Amino acid sequence: MDQGDAAVWAAGIAAVAAVSGAAVGGLLTSRALRRQVRDQGDVEHQHWLRQERQKACTAVIDSYEAFSRVMVDCAAVVRRGAHRGADLMNRVQETYVVSANACMHLVPLGPEPLVEASKRLHRAIGAAARSMAAWDEAHREPSRSRERETADFEAAFAGLNPAYNRFMDQVGHVLQTPALRGD
Repeated sequence: MDQGDAAVWAAGIAAVAAVSGAAVGGLLTSRALRRQVRDQGDVEHQHWLRQERQKACTAVIDSYEAFSRVMVDCAAVVRRGAHRGADLMNRVQETYVVSANACMHLVPLGPEPLVEASKRLHRAIGAAARSMAAWDEAHREPSRSRERETADFEAAFAGLNPAYNRFMDQVGHVLQTPALRGD
C-alpha cells in the first residue's frame, strides 16, 4: 500500500468517524433537549399548581372569615335566646355555600394533608350551619325546649376554630414548600 492509498483510507476512516461522531452528538443533544423541555414543563406545572393552591387557600380563608362572622352573630342570638328572623339564616346559608365550595375546590389540587384539613374544615362549617338551622327551627315552636339544639350549636361553634387552625397549619406548610411532582 503506497502513500496515496493510505491517505484515501485515512480520509475514509476520518469521514466515517466524523459522521458517527455527529450522529452520536446529535442523539445526545436531542436527548438533553427533550429532558430540558420536560424539566421546564415540570417547573411550569409546579408553578401553576402553587399559584392555584394559593388562590384556593385564599378563597377558603376569605369565605371562612365571612362565615365565622355570621356564626359569631348566631352565637349571640343563641345565647340571648332571641330569634332574629330569616335574614340571619339567609346569611348562614349564603356563607356556608361559599365556604363549602371553596373548601372543595382544594380537593383536586392536593396534597393529601391539605385536602384532609380542608375536608375537616368543610365538615365543621357544615355542622355549625346545620346546628344553627336546627336551633332556628326549634325556636319557631315556642312550646319546644331548645336546650339540645343550643348545646349542639355551642359544640359545633366551638369546633370551628380548631378545624380552621389545623387548616391554616397545613396552608403554611404547603405554601412554604415548593409544589412537588406527585403532590
